[in-house]
Amino acid sequence: MALGLAMAPLPGAAADVQRQAWTVATGRTVVLAEYYEIQESGCRAMRAPPVVVKARPTLGKLVINTTTGQVDKPGRCRHVQVPVTRVLYHAGDEPGQDSFGWEIFFQARELGTRAVQGSATLTRQAAPR
Repeated sequence: MALGLAMAPLPGAAADVQRQAWTVATGRTVVLAEYYEIQESGCRAMRAPPVVVKARPTLGKLVINTTTGQVDKPGRCRHVQVPVTRVLYHAGDEPGQDSFGWEIFFQARELGTRAVQGSATLTRQAAPR
């Protein structure tokens, strides 16, 4: 059995679209989601799930990269190193409302393809005192 992880819960059916909203200070970069798969029976790491941007933001930039991380679910696989796909948002310098979307392609049939529609409210950073 394989397991996929995201920063927020994913929907149960592949046809569902997960909707998420974030508030981000202008000029900042935030991690929106991280995804991995692991075969729980043998704690075998699978490849990082591919993520494809389907709708690009206009006030910022979405960046998809891969890195290595540890499984953060409790259980016997919790300290296993796994390849992770990370979705980052680089906020632009102007405040406003931004929207974007992406799809995640899991190897495990039971997870399938998942879609995320996101929005970000960009707010001005407070001036340092």
